[in-house]
Amino acid sequence: MLRVPMLSPVGESDLEYQPVDVQLDSLDKDTPPDSDDDDNGNEGNDDDEYGLVEDGTGRSGRGGRGRRQRRSRDGRHGAAPDADLLTSSIVPTTDDPNAPSLTLRALALGTAWCVFLGAVNAILAFRTTPFSIPSFLATLLSYPMGIFLATVVPRREISICGYKWPTNPGRFGIKEHVLVTVIASAGASVGYGIDNVVTQKSAMFMGNTDITFLESLLWVLTTQFVGFGMAGLARRYLVKPRSMIWPGILSTVALFVGFHAEHSNDTRSQYKLSRFNFFWIAFVAAFLYTWIPQYFMVALQSFSPLCLLFAGSRWIKFLASTENRYGVGIGGLTLDWYYIGGGQLTTPWWATINMLASNVIFAWVITPLVFYANAFGADQKLHVYKYPDGTPIPVLNSADLFNASGNRISAVKLYQLPSFDLNETVYKAQAPIYITSFFALVYATSFLSIVAAFVHVFLWHGTEIWEQARAAFASVDDSLADMASDLEQNLGLGGRSAAAAAAAAARKAGATGDIHNQLMASYPHVPERFFALLLAALVGLQIIISQTTPFEMPVWAVFLCLFMAALSVLPIGIITAVSGQRLGLNVLTEFVIGLLIPGKTVAVMAFKSLGTNSVIQAITLLSDLKLGHYLHINPVHMVLAQLYGSLVGAIVNTATTFWVLDHMGSVVGTGDWQATNYFIFFNAGAIWGAIGPARFFGIGSPYAATLWFFALGLLLPVVPWALDKYWLPSPMWRLVHVPLLASFNGPGQFQNYFVVPFAVAWFFQRFLFERYHGWWAKYNYVLAVALDSGVGICVLLITLIGQWGIEAPVWSLNPDIGRGVPIDYYCMERDYKVS
Repeated sequence: MLRVPMLSPVGESDLEYQPVDVQLDSLDKDTPPDSDDDDNGNEGNDDDEYGLVEDGTGRSGRGGRGRRQRRSRDGRHGAAPDADLLTSSIVPTTDDPNAPSLTLRALALGTAWCVFLGAVNAILAFRTTPFSIPSFLATLLSYPMGIFLATVVPRREISICGYKWPTNPGRFGIKEHVLVTVIASAGASVGYGIDNVVTQKSAMFMGNTDITFLESLLWVLTTQFVGFGMAGLARRYLVKPRSMIWPGILSTVALFVGFHAEHSNDTRSQYKLSRFNFFWIAFVAAFLYTWIPQYFMVALQSFSPLCLLFAGSRWIKFLASTENRYGVGIGGLTLDWYYIGGGQLTTPWWATINMLASNVIFAWVITPLVFYANAFGADQKLHVYKYPDGTPIPVLNSADLFNASGNRISAVKLYQLPSFDLNETVYKAQAPIYITSFFALVYATSFLSIVAAFVHVFLWHGTEIWEQARAAFASVDDSLADMASDLEQNLGLGGRSAAAAAAAAARKAGATGDIHNQLMASYPHVPERFFALLLAALVGLQIIISQTTPFEMPVWAVFLCLFMAALSVLPIGIITAVSGQRLGLNVLTEFVIGLLIPGKTVAVMAFKSLGTNSVIQAITLLSDLKLGHYLHINPVHMVLAQLYGSLVGAIVNTATTFWVLDHMGSVVGTGDWQATNYFIFFNAGAIWGAIGPARFFGIGSPYAATLWFFALGLLLPVVPWALDKYWLPSPMWRLVHVPLLASFNGPGQFQNYFVVPFAVAWFFQRFLFERYHGWWAKYNYVLAVALDSGVGICVLLITLIGQWGIEAPVWSLNPDIGRGVPIDYYCMERDYKVS
């Protein structure tokens, strides 16, 4: 499944939002799918019928949101459209079962991209502001690569394990292309279990250097694969029913259809440059430009105009500083695409507004108010650094822990080595442990967002979910009834009625009237016993790992964790399949296990990763299976591609992570390589594990007030829903998305992602979309991935140059951040070089 960076706070958010409206709006009845005229009246080409669009899952596909917003049958904007209306103009209803799918060249291309993306993104995960090269790069470039191989590779057969494989089955087809993407993207996303490996092994954190590569790999593999067993058992509920639409993948379907449509051409387009050539032009431009802010003039990455305008005011400079461990970056700017990102071109405009409002409200307004009100008791005495005259500089933008005196404390000091359990004596001497106002609000809003997400979905999608869940379960009940009747008849216990037999025959022949189920009947299906055996084997392996490796937890905790995950797959899967929102279990799992075994840091972190990633992987496989269902790909091939890609990705991710820890130790932890995600995961282990939620958030603790945000999560989503339903009906209320409004980026990275990213989003998602729609539909999403890819490759090369000891000259626009100089040193009254 293609993925892009999530629209969520770094490290500790429960909500992964997958925008739906980008494809729903494009299905306007009044704007047929083959109409892509630009605003100057120029007729679009057939290629633009399937413009490249990314939804919140990172999948790329259909462009061109219709000029008029779609209205449902009851006349109100946003009501759930019928499944057939959503899919009929996008999803193909014909199939060639003989078309090649899992071929040698698909495996070769998928493996190459899986290794490349898995290695690069594992390195980039250590950045201060985490970044990843989108797996859409593999989708885009594997297409011409596949065509090239189809042209030059000789046609012959080779025997592998007793099976004959054609080296060149002919034209590079859509099914091969999808499988290449599935394999590549399975490795492109760094597994959640890697967080445990880094935090337990790295000298920056726990420093357990005895952890071996094999132990780490087995841990990552189990956390990646357990969810697949759960997904396989949920297929009948979430893949086969027509009512389970999975709107997040419709744009992906359109992308692949657009790539492989025989009639695609550029002859009628006003814009003659092909998307492929446009990609390389933008890629090279991004690669060359990135050298300026990432190597020669790093001050352009993040700078604070207010610090320069109000040089005499320390409190303004404090709030305006964008640097990690300082302020909240009020008015902060960036001229580096690394901090802007292609997501600003692909995220729906309404979601961008919600996210901007969230960050401005919580980071620039509520956080300073909480800080100066000393709401948590010690907000203003926390500090990390001092001004040159010795005055402590207060801190907001930090995920550090602080002791009762306000001094930063490493979580390792709270541990009893080598078990990393809480050292009660040390804790009592340092207690209470504090976090910054900024960090506390991240946790508070995570409480709000998880509850608000369920309430929002219940209010706006409750009827749809209930009806579609009933339809899904009804299909299962029918299948069970048919099986029972067949068994009774075979045992001579009586047959079914004529009406029941006729209904059963109709179901089997017509697959409940769904053309895709009828077409998929031509293919073998992976039996559920395979997934049951896979799940059982992995549970057994996980128990062995939990008892024999440093990733330890009690046996009962393994069963509880997997029970919580298995129980969550179906409701979360239904929500995702209907509304496009996917919920996570990270904070919930931490909360539960932290209450049950307080003081056990490693066990809490392991429980969290296993539970959270099991659901993530289950939803990923189900989404891919639905993609294969829509494009009529052999389910056996889809499952094999996902399993193979995850296996290769786990090996590559783990090996690359070990390489970083062994060879980049002097770089990681400084400048642009502060490993923010891992740092937050590490300190979360101390908060939820060593200290425990009862001590940290319970009654009488400094942060007990954050628990009220659970109640806010119940109440706030009701406000826009009630206004729309009873007082001020408007389609705009549906776009006031409380879970998104409660999801802000949080501390630990440069606070520069408000002003410039918002301006970029407005330019592409509003101005170009409305004024030059033909250009937007053809190039916008290609530009997004081209810029991200060029930046990612450039950053990787700069990293290698740094490893070789080649450094750019230090000057006022290139401060010595590698030796601890803040990137906006002028806010802290410091020099740009180390004295």
